[in-house]
Amino acid sequence: MVASLSRIFVLFGLLCLGAVTAQAQEWNTDRPGRDMRDLDLSAPDFNLCRQACDGNASCKAWTYVNPNVQGPKARCYLKSAVPDPVANNCCVSGVKANDTSDREDICRDYSVRAVQQNDENLRLRCNFTGAGWQSNRDQHFNWCMTASRADREREDRNRVTKLAECRSGGSGGGGGREDECRDYAEEAVTTAREARDLGCGFSGPRWSQRYGEHYSWCLSATREQVRAERTGRAADMRSCRGGNDGGGDRAETCRDYAEEAVSQIADARRRNCGFSGARWQGGYNVHYNWCMSARRGEREAESRARTDELRRCRSGDSEGDRAEACGDYSRQSMAQIREARRLGCGFTGARWQPSTTAHYEWCMTVRRADREAELRARERSLDRCRADAGGGGEDDAGCVDFANRAVRQSQRNRALRCGFEGQRWRPDFDTHYSWCQSAPQRARVREDARRNELLNLCAAKPDKAQECRRYGNLSIEQQRTNLSQGCGFSGPRWHTNYEDHFVWCMDASGGKRLAEIAARVGALLACTR
Repeated sequence: MVASLSRIFVLFGLLCLGAVTAQAQEWNTDRPGRDMRDLDLSAPDFNLCRQACDGNASCKAWTYVNPNVQGPKARCYLKSAVPDPVANNCCVSGVKANDTSDREDICRDYSVRAVQQNDENLRLRCNFTGAGWQSNRDQHFNWCMTASRADREREDRNRVTKLAECRSGGSGGGGGREDECRDYAEEAVTTAREARDLGCGFSGPRWSQRYGEHYSWCLSATREQVRAERTGRAADMRSCRGGNDGGGDRAETCRDYAEEAVSQIADARRRNCGFSGARWQGGYNVHYNWCMSARRGEREAESRARTDELRRCRSGDSEGDRAEACGDYSRQSMAQIREARRLGCGFTGARWQPSTTAHYEWCMTVRRADREAELRARERSLDRCRADAGGGGEDDAGCVDFANRAVRQSQRNRALRCGFEGQRWRPDFDTHYSWCQSAPQRARVREDARRNELLNLCAAKPDKAQECRRYGNLSIEQQRTNLSQGCGFSGPRWHTNYEDHFVWCMDASGGKRLAEIAARVGALLACTR
């Protein structure tokens, strides 16, 4: 009973502390033998044993022994090899995540997260620089593959902390803050002059036409205060324009033009497009004033040119984006090649070479249009083969699309670290294709929609999604304790469906989540007395 209580408290502690482990702990499992060291632990927490193994280069596996089994304290055994597992409710065991495939999975997650953090750094213009703030996912991945777990976690925490400071208006990125305030001051002066020309009659610091006053105020204000001031000024101007015919269509058009230009310039900076020239420089005031003196055809041509250049940058010309696009291309190519083999099409040549690496490397040397043309050409050949074989027709083609889409969704699940598992989330074309072939159309639509719904929910609030990932895993562990102890609890609170726990959590406050966990803890404690 002491062991069961210890386990329940450990589970509750994991939620409250937000602890995450890259290893999969093995509940009620011993790995006897190959002991290189044993030690008493200061607290009944298997994570202390896991951490001791992580910190020892010779340790390959570990076993945590519950209190009052080999003495009053919890005990930890570090292993020089990986012994076979043996079922025993005395213990929790684990294998160190130093296998290449485990490390690759960990580092893929790390590199995706690092690039997302740098995207936010660029979007917020925090101006953080250095090796830890790169847009190239491969650089983060390669660094991670040679770094210790402690170094990875420290680097991750450092980025999280600095971004939090930047969001709150701290001093994390001085250059970015100064750029932001220059844009703010230019916009404020331009708006104040427009208000004067329209005869709005506004007064006070908000409507000063002195650039320095707005710039100095912005540097000392929080970002929330700056946003509030912008919102208030915009609301006042809408009221004035609504009762004044003096603004003219040109002023309204140029306000839209300048806002679009500033937004596109920020997007280009975030993506490291490297554009130069007057088109990609200056703040709101610069583009507004140019527009007011330009002919309609000139400003429309300038807007189109900026849109086209930005589209080319987004298409994958930068190294990091190209690598990600080519990863998708190689996976789609292999799905088409597997389909050709299944149909017995007999295609040969470089286009049908069953090598992910070969397709990836080819993609990295060509334009986006070339890789899209290659995918279309391969699909046309498959269509002819399907028609010749008389196999499946439109339904067969529909299942190819369904399976390709399912693979992309599973990859997005992994990139977002949503934690969804099971057959529905396997990144395997054949699994989804086979299921589709035997499923009715209504079931296919429902399955596709469910994956999209869950991914959109996860992507909308990434920080909360990670909290709910931990909540879902913890809720499942509590249900397993309920089952293993024969407590017999049932109802919506007691199940092992991760997706249902996740969806509930995403709609609940932090207090409700903790209350739900605490309610399960109380029930399990009463059961094990």
